[in-house]
Amino acid sequence: MNMDSWIIVTEDGPVAGMVEAARGLGGSVTAAVAGSRALADAVAAAGPDTVRWFAATDVVPPEAIAVRVADDIAAASPRAVL
Repeated sequence: MNMDSWIIVTEDGPVAGMVEAARGLGGSVTAAVAGSRALADAVAAAGPDTVRWFAATDVVPPEAIAVRVADDIAAASPRAVL
């Protein structure tokens, strides 16, 4: 069984708490960030093992790239998604 966890981040918030919760499940933690580069950098500072950045803009909102995020998560088959 894959013990890794993914968290999905689309806006500023308590990312460190999400990383901590995911880390408590064991395995590595990947953050899927749908948003700006600044958001991806802030998420990286919260300590996940990997950050996957999906660029969203004023023209392309996070919802528009949901399928890409879901496909990457499905391909990874993590234990949990937060």
